[in-house]
Amino acid sequence: MRLSGLFWRYLLSTAAIVALICLVWLFLIRILINMGVILPANTGANHLEETAAALRVQERFEPQEIPFYYRWALLEADGTVLESNMERREIERLGERSTRKFFYPQYDRMVELGEGRRCLLRYDYAVYYADPELQKALPDFQITYLGILLLLLLLVAFLQTRRYVRLLRRDAETIVLACDAVRRGALHEVPGQAKVRELQTALHTIDVLRQELATSLKRQWAAEQERSEALAALAHDLRTPLTVIGGNAELLCEDHLSEEQRKSAEAILRSARHAEEYLYRLRRLTAGELLQKTGEPVPLARLVEECAARGRDLCAAEGIEFVDRSEQLPELLCPACGDELIRAVENLIGNAVRYTPSGKTVTFAAQLQEERLIFGVWDSGPGFSAEALARAGHGFYTEDDSRPQEGHMGMGLYFASSVSRRCGGGLKLENTAAGGHAEIWLPVK
Repeated sequence: MRLSGLFWRYLLSTAAIVALICLVWLFLIRILINMGVILPANTGANHLEETAAALRVQERFEPQEIPFYYRWALLEADGTVLESNMERREIERLGERSTRKFFYPQYDRMVELGEGRRCLLRYDYAVYYADPELQKALPDFQITYLGILLLLLLLVAFLQTRRYVRLLRRDAETIVLACDAVRRGALHEVPGQAKVRELQTALHTIDVLRQELATSLKRQWAAEQERSEALAALAHDLRTPLTVIGGNAELLCEDHLSEEQRKSAEAILRSARHAEEYLYRLRRLTAGELLQKTGEPVPLARLVEECAARGRDLCAAEGIEFVDRSEQLPELLCPACGDELIRAVENLIGNAVRYTPSGKTVTFAAQLQEERLIFGVWDSGPGFSAEALARAGHGFYTEDDSRPQEGHMGMGLYFASSVSRRCGGGLKLENTAAGGHAEIWLPVK
């Protein structure tokens, strides 16, 4: 059903039940009147003339002859009250034609008696018990009866509202369960049905999204599996050339070489070992293992020495002069993962080498400044463009036309920035008069 139809169904069904209860209530009143349990509401008006006639023929005023559903007062000619069954406040208002008791009016009738006396009869249109003793012992029938009727009507409204609220709540819970299934990734589950058309439409939309998401994820999983298999095969195939490179570098180191040749052979051997280490990590990643982001603290002096050694190797291969201006650092343990930090600095140096012409200089410096450990690299290239200064720390950014790319994927500075931020530091890029300057810094206590 539509939401508007549900609303009208609620209103009409509630109104029908209320009307039925009112009819039954009136029927019960009629039954009680016919059984003589209660008196009709117009009893006082119907018996008024009969009661007045009975009072006129009395030789002596007998109040017990007045029916109990009348309030009365015996008055002198001057208005003095001789006898009465009224309360004091009622007696003070005897001159009024009619008064109001709660929500129904009361009327007065003056009956002339002998010797200048008068009897005021007060009545109203209300339902009384037929038995005077019940009238005295029990609460007012009309108020009690209407009060019970009102409670029944409120109970009907409450039960009807609760019924339709439960229906809407069940539909809402079905939608929540469908959304939760999508959130948990249980995309094979089919959500239930809603009874309200608008909510069923929303549920159907969620189901369509679930199916499309499942299809998209299957495609992504298939593509990821294909990439993982390709990377695993490539990592396996890379072992052979790396083994050949490493083996030949070891053989070269055993030969009689000049000092310059020996340095080059040792650089080849170190790079081959680094590549084998990266290859080992790549194989673990393609096998689904998670690599540790942090490791044991590393002595700072050893870390700086390793960074400088890699910088020299990179510059030597390109005919670039490498200058190490690192300070004499105290004996500290680097809080970051040493391998990742070395790779981050190596990326900075690699970027500098890539953009520095042969024969120029790349400068490296590690220093402590105001509780900061700074690794800085200066190149002799064209410097960074304004866009590169703003976006070079983003992954896969290669839009800087002022510096040659040569197959560069834009991950070097991004990796350096990620490592420094994980350690509570950051990446800084700027231009100098000689070229570009990049540095990463870490907090030191």
